[in-house]
Amino acid sequence: MSLMTIDAHVHIWKGGSGYEVWIRRKIAGIDRDFEIADLKEASAFAGISGAVLVHATEEPVETEFLLELAEREPFVLAVVGWADVTAADLGPRLERYMRHAKFRGLRVMSAFGADADWLQHPAVRTGLGELARRQLTLDLLATPAQLPKALRLAESLPDLKIMLNHCGRPLTATGELEPWATALRALAASPNVRCKLSSLVERAGIEWRAETLEPYVAVVLDAFGPERLAFGSNWPVVNIAASYRGWWDALGAILSRLALTPAHRTAIFERTAAEFYRIEPREKAS
Repeated sequence: MSLMTIDAHVHIWKGGSGYEVWIRRKIAGIDRDFEIADLKEASAFAGISGAVLVHATEEPVETEFLLELAEREPFVLAVVGWADVTAADLGPRLERYMRHAKFRGLRVMSAFGADADWLQHPAVRTGLGELARRQLTLDLLATPAQLPKALRLAESLPDLKIMLNHCGRPLTATGELEPWATALRALAASPNVRCKLSSLVERAGIEWRAETLEPYVAVVLDAFGPERLAFGSNWPVVNIAASYRGWWDALGAILSRLALTPAHRTAIFERTAAEFYRIEPREKAS
């Protein structure tokens, strides 16, 4: 029996911590503090052993806050932070972050950028090469239109471990699979890429049902296979369309209909995240 169930994508934010989380101000349902105690309460029913904490802003002070939190909180298994990957001081900043035992890498959010070709800039590639050189990971938040550029990135930096966030953000409210599905399958052909099975409900509309999400989950499973997928709740952002339990139950129902084996479930809910983020097996965190 598995000793761990890992949530590979959560956020924590608290007012007065020295940084502003823009998304909480835009959506009334998540415009409050969300702390570790809240996460434990929300995920307790699922037996979550711990979580990968991911930055929510593009402010270094947030990453410092999260790393300090992780040092005193066993429930945080790893931290994915932020830094300007084009900055001249990227190397020294990474070295400072690496002094924290749970720092694992950075996330870049090209999905929110105005420059569609940002991932192809030489300065970006150079900076991401600094991650690969230090055996750090890259979480990548990209749109369906940016997936071909993500593929070129993965091919140009084969030693960089890449975790695609949120299944490449398909437009689940429309029911359309293309061109997202074809681009996702192409990206999945790169052996250095993994994918978080997360954030499908947030763009599915207020009347979403598990059945409407199932075709998207099926594509992701077909593209990556269970062995390269990691469960993520995207809590508390998931609350804008569902809840922790709502997404957990919907995904569980979908995986049951798709007849996943226990070994496949172990990969999705534990092994992929543990291997990617170098999380040591242990008993459930208190």
